[in-house]
Amino acid sequence: MRTESESQAFRSEAETRIRLRCDKCGGKDPECECVLKFQREADGFDACVPKDFWHVEDMKIEHNVGAFETRVIPYCKRLRNVRYDGYGMFLSGDNGVGKTTFASYVLMRAMRNGWTGYYTTLPKLDHDIKRGFGDDTARDRLEWYLGSDFVVIDEVAKERFKGGPGDSYTRMQVERILKQRYDDSAPVILATNATIEEIGQAYGKTISSVITGKYLEVMLSDGDQRERSRERMEKKILG
Repeated sequence: MRTESESQAFRSEAETRIRLRCDKCGGKDPECECVLKFQREADGFDACVPKDFWHVEDMKIEHNVGAFETRVIPYCKRLRNVRYDGYGMFLSGDNGVGKTTFASYVLMRAMRNGWTGYYTTLPKLDHDIKRGFGDDTARDRLEWYLGSDFVVIDEVAKERFKGGPGDSYTRMQVERILKQRYDDSAPVILATNATIEEIGQAYGKTISSVITGKYLEVMLSDGDQRERSRERMEKKILG
């Protein structure tokens, strides 16, 4: 979660670093590629998207290509419709199969098309919710973020549904967020290693019914794409 001052400071720094120091136009050409780079980084920072995915639209998708082309891309081509109808996305699969990549892709595409967005993870959401207990500004800022056109909740790991001490309040708040956005026809993109049935066991049939009725399910096959990232890293470092 960013404060307004953090967002303003980053935009100012990015404007200087990317646009004003552009070798091609010096920040004067509105059609220059520096404009897109600046907007991506500013939007990504504001929405709390992980830095690795600010330019996700330029990435080559190498794993779960079929799911990306037949589910994620068509969803993004109909952003106006899915925003109006409140249709979310349910990304399910093991670790390293592309859930964060695909969720970030949807969010960055949405913001490039003028929508507002917010990316968080379940552990981060838990932290920010509890931070708001004694900080009215932080609580209000979180509610403002959660009112974005598109909200991503990542790392909704099934291990966190087992009901450990202190988790019940967070589960109740997640249920509130999902139900409220469902009622408001506001899309949520969920990324999880759980199935819809396991989500239902944790939150009840109401939430699993919400997901079933208004979320595009995207099942991702196993195979850790981080192995490819490691190979590229070693090649760059070791030659």
